[in-house]
Amino acid sequence: MLLKIFFLVWFFLPSGIANMVPVFAARIPWLDRWNYPADGYISAGSKRLLGDHKTIRGFVCGILAGLVVTVIQFAIIRQWPHLAATFPPDYVSANPLLLGLLLGAGALLGDSAKSFFKRRAGVAPGKSWFPFDQLDYVLGSIVFTVLYVPLSLGHYLGLLVIGVLLHMAAVYIGYHLKIRDSAM
Repeated sequence: MLLKIFFLVWFFLPSGIANMVPVFAARIPWLDRWNYPADGYISAGSKRLLGDHKTIRGFVCGILAGLVVTVIQFAIIRQWPHLAATFPPDYVSANPLLLGLLLGAGALLGDSAKSFFKRRAGVAPGKSWFPFDQLDYVLGSIVFTVLYVPLSLGHYLGLLVIGVLLHMAAVYIGYHLKIRDSAM
């Protein structure tokens, strides 16, 4: 059971990092030129598709972070092959660049899809929308990777639970580090 939880955290780590990086990228001044809304200011009715918080800068930095984390993970696996023996075989034989791209893009596009619906529901940017804020990037990552690295139903359910718990922990820590305005 512990090995399964370890694998799920390991597998999901690039998605979680990709989802967090845009917040930090927004604080890097030389990246300001990429601070352009990903929706291009396009509206559907009277509401923007995604809003100002989903930027080209966030997408690029988040996807790159997902790629880098995945490449590092695969380098670690190559150094310790006994670690790989505990992971599903499809994962170990995957291309780290493609998997990193799928995990990073899946997380960010899942988050963007949630933002689209959040705007339609009238929820203000930055306000919690439980449970969608906790599941969006997890579901996006699952959708993007399910055909490339198929996992068991148990793995996917575990990813959902771990994703929610890790998101809640990250938000709590972000609040205490003064990165977020609220603890939920």
